[in-house]
Amino acid sequence: MVTIESRVILAIEAKRMNLHLSLYKLAVQFDAPRTTLQYRMAGCSSKVGSNNRRTILTAAEEEAVVQYILDQDAQGFPSQRADVQEMANLLLDNIDDADFYNFDETGFMMGMIYKITVVIYTDRCSNPKLVQPSNREWAIAICAVAADGHIVPPFLCIAGRFHLAPWYQNGNIPLNWVLQHFDKATQLRQVGRYRMLMLDGHKSHINAEFNNYCKEKDIIPLCLPPHSSHLTQLLDVGIFGLLKWAYSDQISRLIRRRITYVTKDEFFPAFKAAFDAVFTEQNIKGGFRGSGLVPWDPEAVILKLDMRVQTPTTPQIPAKPLRPWVSQTPQNATEALLQSTLIKDRIARHQGSSPTPISQAVDQLTKAVVTINNIMTLMTGEVRQLREANEILSKRRRAKRSHLQDSGPLTGLQASQLLEDRGLAEEEGHDKGAREGSSKRRCTTTRACRICRKPGHYAKTCPEAVDISSLLDTDSD
Repeated sequence: MVTIESRVILAIEAKRMNLHLSLYKLAVQFDAPRTTLQYRMAGCSSKVGSNNRRTILTAAEEEAVVQYILDQDAQGFPSQRADVQEMANLLLDNIDDADFYNFDETGFMMGMIYKITVVIYTDRCSNPKLVQPSNREWAIAICAVAADGHIVPPFLCIAGRFHLAPWYQNGNIPLNWVLQHFDKATQLRQVGRYRMLMLDGHKSHINAEFNNYCKEKDIIPLCLPPHSSHLTQLLDVGIFGLLKWAYSDQISRLIRRRITYVTKDEFFPAFKAAFDAVFTEQNIKGGFRGSGLVPWDPEAVILKLDMRVQTPTTPQIPAKPLRPWVSQTPQNATEALLQSTLIKDRIARHQGSSPTPISQAVDQLTKAVVTINNIMTLMTGEVRQLREANEILSKRRRAKRSHLQDSGPLTGLQASQLLEDRGLAEEEGHDKGAREGSSKRRCTTTRACRICRKPGHYAKTCPEAVDISSLLDTDSD
């Protein structure tokens, strides 16, 4: 079905191709309102485009909300205004730049100087040698920065009095960093409801205690894709390299002062000077921009990838195609696969022609993916609410119904004391029963003969049984 907006666009294109056509003839020919054509030719925008600027949700997000409302109504649970507002807030629950943090770690040798450019005598035959400090002790620096340029104070891990395993084998250090350092340093400047912490997918970061604490404190840990930290981890991309060079420069200054052994007393001032020189607001924002995170620019990373479009030699054709697939927004997995195949075929056949059909097909596939993500967001919120309700019902069913007091008033303090006394009594009874049960199992009776009831033998070898049998033989004679 051709909409009015489509007919208006066709009429405007016809007017541009032939300026002698009147608006009245165009309105009759394309069945479009003449006043609308007049306004649009004067430069006014359509209502569809102007309304999109005044709306908070995008067209795809509004479509997802409408579809979710219709599904709820079909199931017999019509949504109220508060429900619709909650669904919209789920889609609008974005992270502010001030709450978007990047976290990474790097290692330092306290007495290591990187290769630098030096000024020497030109007639020298051999390569210059640089004096290196003798200390090879390692130090780990855990750093975090925000997208708005804020710097979280670094968290340093150095050798203590007793030797421990490497920090990346100790799963408590990321948790301690979040508990003791990151949470305290960022909770006072939190803008939105959530804080997002972007980190790599190392196994030390993924444990139940770390994730549970982040969930309690409204911290969203986001793991980067595998083998992508050299492109998406902004601290690895540019910050840490500059930091190590700056630290090396500080150590080289100590060497020129004839300090050949770098201890912790020299390490901390040198690291602080290097950290203050490198971790600036300009460098941090440049790192977020270079990794395509803030502002959001996936092309900044995709263009660095070595992607090659390969044309299949023998394209797979269905045996009995019902009808050729027409480019449109896919509604299920099969249609998404057909849309993807159509895009690949158009890319393979594209040689100097207009890329408009390919762009339209990609836009339709993108719209389907965005719609699916919006639906998944709404369904995730519904599942979370259902789980919470189910957990409450389960606790009610499992709870024991007992009376604390038969009659009379009862204060909260008295009720707490009664519950505490009852819990101690139940624990003592349980422990007593366990001790009695174990003692009964240990005190086993000694096996005895079933004829004479004496231990040490059994019925076949019992001497009394032999005597009884001999007496019976004499009586028979």
